[in-house]
Amino acid sequence: MTEAERAFEAAQMIIAAVLANKGEGITFSSDKFHALEALPDSIGLLTSLKKLYLSGTQISDVTHLANLTE
Repeated sequence: MTEAERAFEAAQMIIAAVLANKGEGITFSSDKFHALEALPDSIGLLTSLKKLYLSGTQISDVTHLANLTE
């Protein structure tokens, strides 16, 4: 498994946890997410998301955030 794939899996797990806990923020800016190239589409389910930190990632497409209003 590549570093990017590991980062994507970790992102999916964090999104699932935030969704379950109705959280309002996610930080993907640690070294663990440096190789993250894409946001999982499940991020679009986080209707209460107010803060998202992507600093230091490789993400350039935030399409999955288009329908979030918070």
